[in-house]
Amino acid sequence: MPKKEKMAKTPLSDEKQLLLFQQKLLAEEEMAKKKERNTTVL
Repeated sequence: MPKKEKMAKTPLSDEKQLLLFQQKLLAEEEMAKKKERNTTVL
């Protein structure tokens, strides 16, 4: 029973982790772009 519960719970947590990871990557990309813009302007 506990194993089944874990199997059922993991996909949701994995999806959430993936979403958070993707959001982090996007934020990092945006920050990098802003930094690039700042350096090019300077």
